[in-house]
Amino acid sequence: MLTVALYGNSLVLASIGARIERRTGLHLVSIDATLPDAVDRLKALKPDVVLVDLGTAQPDPVMALWKARPQLMLIGVDLDADRMLILSGRPACALTAEGLIEKLTPHAKGQSPCTL
Repeated sequence: MLTVALYGNSLVLASIGARIERRTGLHLVSIDATLPDAVDRLKALKPDVVLVDLGTAQPDPVMALWKARPQLMLIGVDLDADRMLILSGRPACALTAEGLIEKLTPHAKGQSPCTL
């Protein structure tokens, strides 16, 4: 069963958590990021996915966990920018310098990075 940790106690995460609870095959755990042992609880849980509200929780401890466990999927939710940042240690396609430039060129033309 896939374990999903909600790191924080914001309304955004509560809403996402409510939707996740309706899915089968997902084990949801909420961790209050304001508790002194929050990071230790997160480490002990060894989740497959961590969701963080970037507007309310400090992402640094979770980033350190992601660096130590690159197989962890880290999802930062930013309600103010209406975006999600997904970090995964899964390998991506190797790009040539020209391929990288092709991927970055739309940004110079004002396209959203979400379309990459």
